Amino acid sequence: MDGDTPLKVPWRRFSSADFPVDDRFEIWRNTTKNVHDLSSATNRSRTELIVDTTVWNVGGAVIARGFYSAQQRDRSLAIIRRSDLDNYRVTLPLRGGATLVDAEDSRRSFSSGTLFVTDLARVDRQDAAAGENIMLFLNRESVDALLPQPLRMHGYAPQGALASLFRDHLVGLADALRRGKVLNATTPALAQATLHLFSAAIRGAPPLDKEGKAAVSGALRRCMMRYVDEHLLDPNLSLDSLCRTFRVSRTTLYRLFKPLGGVAAHVQTRRLACIHAALSAPAYYHHLGRLAETYGFVSQSHMSNAYRTLYGVNPSETRSQGLEPIKCDVSRSIAGGESGMQFVRWLRGISTQ
Repeated sequence: MDGDTPLKVPWRRFSSADFPVDDRFEIWRNTTKNVHDLSSATNRSRTELIVDTTVWNVGGAVIARGFYSAQQRDRSLAIIRRSDLDNYRVTLPLRGGATLVDAEDSRRSFSSGTLFVTDLARVDRQDAAAGENIMLFLNRESVDALLPQPLRMHGYAPQGALASLFRDHLVGLADALRRGKVLNATTPALAQATLHLFSAAIRGAPPLDKEGKAAVSGALRRCMMRYVDEHLLDPNLSLDSLCRTFRVSRTTLYRLFKPLGGVAAHVQTRRLACIHAALSAPAYYHHLGRLAETYGFVSQSHMSNAYRTLYGVNPSETRSQGLEPIKCDVSRSIAGGESGMQFVRWLRGISTQ
């Protein structure tokens, strides 16, 4: 079910009761596969899965509230790389609790009513008891812009009066959304209020450590790579446009793309991959000069030389050798079903309004 009307906040609902018992687990697992890999809790049958949750897009935040049976949720490095999500996730167990296991196998248990934060750029596993909870997803850049320094928030449980104020705000917001009391026109102000309350609540988190900085850099690089793929045909795609879009210096940009051979080399490789995919489609004929012009090469010979260096054959030989096409659009959603795809689009798109 969904609600996309001009006045109401966009929402999606998932209820396991809408699906055959034997299919519920795999459908839910596929729907959430870009956030985590789902396993049934120990000694529980997959057919016992119960999920009834609603997700709202509040413009500058995505919030979910629902009931979930006991589950184990793993966010692996492979999922981090393929999902291309760069968010902080705030979890508030209203009933039940959770145990968070990070990459170093440290365990932290959170009881009902305890807020805790996870970084979607970091590996972790959550062993969640059956119960109701609220999850809030915030854009990393929007949060970090309000902080005096990068903080180590993965696994952090904010405490004190500001954390209590933020928790009450989160519960009240989820309740108002569930009762349909929030109009879409008010979401920018609500998102800003939520963002500022959260940034105040987590000021006590420790500074970001070396591993955290590496994870953040990797997440930012993946976002830039997705941006590059989405703008391969844009003649204005450049170092300066990337710096402006992501608000980083050229030095930072060079550092992030060094493992890929540099920004220019990566852009050229991705454009050549699209040319390769086009030439590998036997149903179509593509003029090499036009392809070179479309993808920003100064000439057909320039494109052909670069193509031969990368693939070991001339462009004209690709079809005759029957080479397998290389995926060009790495930014396309790979979530399960329309609900999963919409959820991922919301997470990728949230920002300050």
